[in-house]
Amino acid sequence: MKTTYVAASNGQFVTEVDVNLERMLQEIDQLQKVNGSDKVLNYSINEVEDVILVNLPVSGLKGAIADFPGGRMIIKSPIGSFEIPFAAVQSVLTEGFAEKLQVRIGSLLAEQEDKINRHFKLEGAVKLGHTVKIELLWRSGEIEKQVKGLGGSKASFTFHLADPADPTTTTVLSHDIAVGKTFFVPAVVERIESGTSDIKLILSETGVFSVISLDKIFADMSDHWAKQEVSLLASKHLIEGMDDLHFAPDKPITRAQFTTLLVRALGWKEGQEQITFSDVKQDAWYAGAVGTASARGLTEGFKNGKFQPNDLIRGNR
Repeated sequence: MKTTYVAASNGQFVTEVDVNLERMLQEIDQLQKVNGSDKVLNYSINEVEDVILVNLPVSGLKGAIADFPGGRMIIKSPIGSFEIPFAAVQSVLTEGFAEKLQVRIGSLLAEQEDKINRHFKLEGAVKLGHTVKIELLWRSGEIEKQVKGLGGSKASFTFHLADPADPTTTTVLSHDIAVGKTFFVPAVVERIESGTSDIKLILSETGVFSVISLDKIFADMSDHWAKQEVSLLASKHLIEGMDDLHFAPDKPITRAQFTTLLVRALGWKEGQEQITFSDVKQDAWYAGAVGTASARGLTEGFKNGKFQPNDLIRGNR
């Protein structure tokens, strides 16, 4: 691998790594001689400051996918360990112009990080570690095209925290910078004997990710039998209260609320899909979740073209 270190125009220090095609083909050839079905291409980069760029030759990736369709690739650096199955990029390998796949992993600019910190502070949350931005791009010369989704596959990103993290209050969120929203991301928290923690993010797309600690408590849940369960789900950003202090635990749940809960629990982003239901306005708080759930076949409307978001959930629905 060829490694260069560059000071970018925005002030960040970038480590750029070019994976040699000949060397990659040799590694693929070696994997063919290894017993077992778990075929892994490993790349380790030890010296990284703000951002790491790893350039992978598309012709080599095509060979790896052809030989090991169930294989995966792991990129390890001081920022964290990114694991992506070959299947996640297989569907876009048909891009005719692409010469290489670039993996970008790094921190945000200081002003962006400060803005996120202020947002979480207002919420009563504490951010753990630095926010991480992960990108995949097809490149050919100066031309590049971002790869957002992962073809229905799941990638993962694991990074280390110097302090212990409580799994019940630790949450991973992705940021939609354009609209100023955050979304729940499935993750596994592993506490290490040394008093530190590893956080493994389960990713269905690339993006910007933060880890926070939040213990959400509602005033009207103090003596309720579901206090701990509601606090856990609210701390994970899976459910919300009627306002910051009240949850209304005995109030029936509507179709809109239940659909939103399912979409968030599955780690799906509440998207901008075109709403086809006549009674769901594009600016309704639940519109993104209903659109995503409908597009993915999780929920349906009624024959009259309506979703009836305020109907209560019953056993036959």
